[in-house]
Amino acid sequence: MRTSTATLLLAVSLAAPCCTRPLPSMTAAADWRLVYPPESPDAKYPKGVHLRRSVPVDEWTPGERYASEDACETARLQKIDDAIDTARITHGDDAKLELPVRRAVNARCVAAR
Repeated sequence: MRTSTATLLLAVSLAAPCCTRPLPSMTAAADWRLVYPPESPDAKYPKGVHLRRSVPVDEWTPGERYASEDACETARLQKIDDAIDTARITHGDDAKLELPVRRAVNARCVAAR
């Protein structure tokens, strides 16, 4: 009994360093990307462009890369604000229909592969 206990303790102590080491994905800097839905011409949509949000995200148009999810989300929100501000100056109440605004609003942050 004493031998099996010692063997078990030896096995656990040898395995412990690999089990407690963080995974590489947890230690490396995260890589996040802002992506935009694909577009297709369609007269039924504002400005004749349909932003196809139902398409799987891996088919979306890749945009800028960021070091973290927070950095990506902060940039996404800033792009929305900038697009709205610009569109309001040039288009007034129709700003929400402008393609740059719609692109910014529909963009998403995803973990890059």
